[in-house]
Amino acid sequence: MRKKQIPFEQLTAEENELYKALHLENDIICVVTGAAFLDAVFDSLLRKNMMTSKVADNLLSGALSDFRARADLLYCLSLIPKEPYQDAVTI
Repeated sequence: MRKKQIPFEQLTAEENELYKALHLENDIICVVTGAAFLDAVFDSLLRKNMMTSKVADNLLSGALSDFRARADLLYCLSLIPKEPYQDAVTI
């Protein structure tokens, strides 16, 4: 099943929902919700820095569909700094 893609420009519009989920739910819901949101941010950030093409879509739904692979690539491309990258790897 393909993950829902959130355009980069809409991520901030969802911050209120994320805030509610992270502050009103139990710990496991917070972890899962936070990780899913971060995965959507990674997807959007990669898409913003790639050409719009089937090749990019195939990479992001194949070799780069894994959370760790996305974090690694973002870090290697200097799109995220070392400390957030290390935090993502911990997740």
